[in-house]
Amino acid sequence: MLDINQALIALIGRAKVGKSTLAGAHPNTLVIASDPGDVSIPGIPEPRRCRTWEEYLAIIAELESRPDITRVVVDTFSKLDAQCQDYVCRRLEIEFMGDAGHAQDWTRR
Repeated sequence: MLDINQALIALIGRAKVGKSTLAGAHPNTLVIASDPGDVSIPGIPEPRRCRTWEEYLAIIAELESRPDITRVVVDTFSKLDAQCQDYVCRRLEIEFMGDAGHAQDWTRR
Protein backbone atom coordinates (compact mmCIF):
# COMPACT_ATOMS: atom_id res chain seq x y z
CA MET A 1 0.00 0.00 0.00
CA LEU A 2 1.20 3.51 -0.83
CA ASP A 3 2.22 5.67 2.11
CA ILE A 4 1.19 9.15 0.99
CA ASN A 5 3.81 10.71 3.31
CA GLN A 6 6.59 8.86 1.48
CA ALA A 7 5.42 9.61 -2.06
CA LEU A 8 6.36 12.19 -4.64
CA ILE A 9 3.15 13.37 -6.28
CA ALA A 10 2.71 15.85 -9.13
CA LEU A 11 -0.60 17.66 -9.54
CA ILE A 12 -1.05 18.89 -13.09
CA GLY A 13 -3.90 21.02 -14.35
CA ARG A 14 -4.96 24.38 -15.66
CA ALA A 15 -4.17 27.54 -13.75
CA LYS A 16 -6.36 28.44 -10.77
CA VAL A 17 -8.22 25.11 -10.50
CA GLY A 18 -7.05 24.51 -6.91
CA LYS A 19 -3.92 22.33 -7.20
CA SER A 20 -2.01 24.28 -4.53
CA THR A 21 -5.02 24.56 -2.27
CA LEU A 22 -5.52 20.78 -2.44
CA ALA A 23 -1.85 19.98 -1.91
CA GLY A 24 -1.40 22.47 0.90
CA ALA A 25 -4.59 21.63 2.78
CA HIS A 26 -2.92 18.89 4.83
CA PRO A 27 -1.76 20.03 8.29
CA ASN A 28 2.00 20.48 8.74
CA THR A 29 2.55 21.37 5.10
CA LEU A 30 4.98 24.01 3.90
CA VAL A 31 4.14 25.54 0.51
CA ILE A 32 7.11 26.95 -1.38
CA ALA A 33 5.66 29.49 -3.81
CA SER A 34 8.01 30.15 -6.73
CA ASP A 35 5.26 31.78 -8.79
CA PRO A 36 4.82 35.46 -7.84
CA GLY A 37 1.03 35.11 -7.97
CA ASP A 38 0.97 32.32 -5.39
CA VAL A 39 1.75 34.35 -2.28
CA SER A 40 -1.83 34.22 -1.05
CA ILE A 41 -3.31 30.77 -1.57
CA PRO A 42 -6.71 30.16 0.04
CA GLY A 43 -6.39 27.89 3.07
CA ILE A 44 -2.57 28.02 3.14
CA PRO A 45 -1.48 29.86 6.29
CA GLU A 46 2.22 30.34 5.54
CA PRO A 47 3.31 30.00 1.91
CA ARG A 48 7.01 30.84 1.58
CA ARG A 49 7.92 33.04 -1.35
CA CYS A 50 10.87 31.77 -3.33
CA ARG A 51 12.18 34.05 -6.09
CA THR A 52 15.67 32.54 -6.50
CA TRP A 53 17.39 29.17 -6.19
CA GLU A 54 19.37 30.58 -3.26
CA GLU A 55 16.10 31.32 -1.43
CA TYR A 56 14.94 27.76 -2.16
CA LEU A 57 18.17 26.32 -0.70
CA ALA A 58 17.73 28.46 2.42
CA ILE A 59 14.14 27.23 2.87
CA ILE A 60 15.24 23.61 2.48
CA ALA A 61 18.06 24.11 5.01
CA GLU A 62 15.50 25.59 7.41
CA LEU A 63 13.45 22.39 7.25
CA GLU A 64 16.12 20.56 9.26
CA SER A 65 15.01 22.53 12.30
CA ARG A 66 11.28 22.19 11.56
CA PRO A 67 10.17 18.69 12.63
CA ASP A 68 6.58 19.98 12.56
CA ILE A 69 6.71 20.11 8.74
CA THR A 70 5.85 16.68 7.30
CA ARG A 71 5.01 17.67 3.73
CA VAL A 72 6.48 20.15 1.25
CA VAL A 73 4.59 21.52 -1.76
CA VAL A 74 6.46 23.33 -4.55
CA ASP A 75 4.28 25.67 -6.57
CA THR A 76 5.15 26.08 -9.40
CA PHE A 77 7.81 23.46 -10.19
CA SER A 78 8.57 24.78 -13.68
CA LYS A 79 9.41 28.19 -12.20
CA LEU A 80 11.67 26.55 -9.59
CA ASP A 81 13.37 24.60 -12.39
CA ALA A 82 14.05 27.86 -14.24
CA GLN A 83 15.51 29.36 -11.03
CA CYS A 84 17.82 26.35 -10.71
CA GLN A 85 18.96 26.68 -14.31
CA ASP A 86 19.63 30.40 -13.85
CA TYR A 87 21.67 29.62 -10.72
CA VAL A 88 23.76 26.96 -12.51
CA CYS A 89 24.38 29.25 -15.50
CA ARG A 90 25.54 32.05 -13.20
CA ARG A 91 27.82 29.69 -11.27
CA LEU A 92 29.34 28.22 -14.45
CA GLU A 93 29.40 31.63 -16.16
CA ILE A 94 27.53 30.32 -19.19
CA GLU A 95 24.49 31.60 -21.04
CA PHE A 96 22.58 28.32 -21.51
CA MET A 97 22.73 24.96 -19.73
CA GLY A 98 23.99 23.26 -22.91
CA ASP A 99 27.01 25.57 -22.98
CA ALA A 100 28.60 23.61 -20.13
CA GLY A 101 30.09 21.19 -22.64
CA HIS A 102 29.18 17.89 -21.02
CA ALA A 103 25.43 18.37 -21.39
CA GLN A 104 24.89 19.50 -24.95
CA ASP A 105 21.39 18.03 -25.09
CA TRP A 106 20.00 20.16 -22.23
CA THR A 107 17.21 22.47 -23.25
CA ARG A 108 17.81 26.05 -24.09
CA ARG A 109 15.33 28.55 -22.69
